[in-house]
Amino acid sequence: MGKIKVALAGFGTGGRIFHAPFIDAHPQFELKYVYERSRKTAQEIYPYVKSLSSYEELVDTDSDLVVIALPNDLHYSAVRQALLKGKNVVCDKPFCPDSRSAAELFELAESKGLFLTVYQNRRLDSQVRTAKKLLSEGILGDIYDCTMRFQRFQTARNKKLWKSSDPTTGIIYDLGIHLIDSAYYLFGMPKAVFCDVRTLHPFNTVCDRADISFYYESGLKVTLALSQAACKAEDALVIHGSKASFCKEGEDPQEKRLNEGMSPRDPRLTLEDEDARGRLYYPDKSFSYYPQVSGGYIDFYTSVFEGLEGGEPFVDKRQAVDVLRLLEASIISNSQKRIIEL
Repeated sequence: MGKIKVALAGFGTGGRIFHAPFIDAHPQFELKYVYERSRKTAQEIYPYVKSLSSYEELVDTDSDLVVIALPNDLHYSAVRQALLKGKNVVCDKPFCPDSRSAAELFELAESKGLFLTVYQNRRLDSQVRTAKKLLSEGILGDIYDCTMRFQRFQTARNKKLWKSSDPTTGIIYDLGIHLIDSAYYLFGMPKAVFCDVRTLHPFNTVCDRADISFYYESGLKVTLALSQAACKAEDALVIHGSKASFCKEGEDPQEKRLNEGMSPRDPRLTLEDEDARGRLYYPDKSFSYYPQVSGGYIDFYTSVFEGLEGGEPFVDKRQAVDVLRLLEASIISNSQKRIIEL
């Protein structure tokens, strides 16, 4: 197979920052078409692409793969339309509004022999990759508690109306889906979920603070802390075990550097600052640095290429549906103010 021809639907933050640069930098892909709903800016950055004015035009091209980075409420219909046109699909998170819709789309893809996956790039954050390696080595012993955090400070209501009014927005659907997926990726499916959601900023109409707890058969509790009202972020990842604890400050640097215009071709994109290294703490109060595993969002597209060649997708049907089941359970838990058994 020659280079995979890609049609990108959406050139907002998702398409412009998290998809186009990696498709362009990856040797196995060719970015050929971009659907832009309003501003026409893709050709300024990628002069060789063809900018299209409708999604219908995009799915009628000779593309091999459609990458969907549209507003959340359009994901289901856009994926379905692309599959019915015989296109392989990568869809941004959140994949669908509910797990039933997600299962339906995967069944449609399977019936047509097409590739379908969800862009869960935060599995490729440095702290998640490091935790995956650390857990596989058993250095921490039996795992008792894990806390994962996304904490930022929002200064004004989002200018994009769909991000502040659509029911599939708010911090759970935005940052929360990342942490839900990361916890699932590291520890699997919990037995129960509890969630508390709040709206703190007076200018917000969607939730901007959430605390989600996952309970496991082993006794492990995983806490997901999400906030758009944190002037000072706490450790991004803390894991406590019977032999040691692991603490990691700060978010993965890729998003910040991509927003600053750094290319995925630049080896500095994934480099962690020295003071952001994770530490292992022991019962005798001593500590040591643990070798950081670098993040790498471009590896997602390597997995897509391998999937198109017949390999297993990085995010498969069961995982995509399970993550949405956990999202649904979180929303139900908050509305009913109780623990939801799975």
